[in-house]
Amino acid sequence: MHRNAGRMGGEGIMVMEDTRVVPPGDSTPAALNAVAAGLERLASLGDTHDDVDGLVADILALLADTLDVGLTFLARVTGETLRVEHVRDRAAMGLTAGAEAPLCDTY
Repeated sequence: MHRNAGRMGGEGIMVMEDTRVVPPGDSTPAALNAVAAGLERLASLGDTHDDVDGLVADILALLADTLDVGLTFLARVTGETLRVEHVRDRAAMGLTAGAEAPLCDTY
């Protein structure tokens, strides 16, 4: 993305809005603190779980919170089918664990 987000660039080129939480190259104290806090939270997750399912759920929650996204999930492919194993659905999109889709219908 470009710093002149939403404005016409030179020669009539439209540039896209930059919606990233921490843009690349941002080394302000706030950005660095956000990254450090996320890494500390990630490091502490391993100490708080005895089961893999709980750990995966917390990692998906951490990713969703840190990146400010509405949906994170972990899926696996078996043959020609994609199966969702774990979901963090903050945006209430309706995706649930166990959902399946033909692999040819996915990105």
